[in-house]
Amino acid sequence: WWVLAGLAAGIATGLGLRAWVPGAGPFLQAWVEPWGQLFLRLLFLLVIPVLLTALPLGIASAGSLFHLGRTALISLGMTLLLSSISVGVSLGLVNLWDPGRASVPKTGPGEEFCMPEDVGFLANWVGKIPDDPFGLLAGWVGSSSSARMMLIILGVAVAWGLALMLFPQTIGKPLQEFWERLFALIMRLIEGLIAWAPVAVFSLTCLSSFRTGPGLLGYLGTFVLAVLVS
Repeated sequence: WWVLAGLAAGIATGLGLRAWVPGAGPFLQAWVEPWGQLFLRLLFLLVIPVLLTALPLGIASAGSLFHLGRTALISLGMTLLLSSISVGVSLGLVNLWDPGRASVPKTGPGEEFCMPEDVGFLANWVGKIPDDPFGLLAGWVGSSSSARMMLIILGVAVAWGLALMLFPQTIGKPLQEFWERLFALIMRLIEGLIAWAPVAVFSLTCLSSFRTGPGLLGYLGTFVLAVLVS
């Protein structure tokens, strides 16, 4: 509910500023939108720690290779079934509603605005945080792409999970308990970050609605509804 409230407040504020303070664009881009970008970039940075802790713990909790293989087959079957249903529903809704055909009018003062060279320390500081941690790691280790780096990290996580499962109890149990504490710490960080989500949604939607005006609301409503239903 708080996220929806942030969404509504951001749209209302952006449209109000567009109507009554048409010169507010640079201020919004320099001091409001960066809070939303900061939220997204910090969330992206936590993806890799989650993969390296949650996936090994899930594999180690299987207890044996037999149970792991059975769980993997069930998970694969459920994934294929649910994905097929989702794709079918999505294709049906797209053909029925065609949400991408609507054009967004570009009128009013919020269309384009130029940022000054000195955008402020907040926007500059947020811009230094990487928005693609997989790409950053790929550059460090010399990998060809962020997608390949993600596969490498997944492979490392799976290998470490198998090691935790196959280690003797005297070695594996302390390591698994330590990994569980790391996972709990990361989840606390994510919970604290998610509590900030309404502010981030407000920051992002405020600038977007200021730029595009009310003409985008119907288009976005149809698109979001299609995504949620599918």
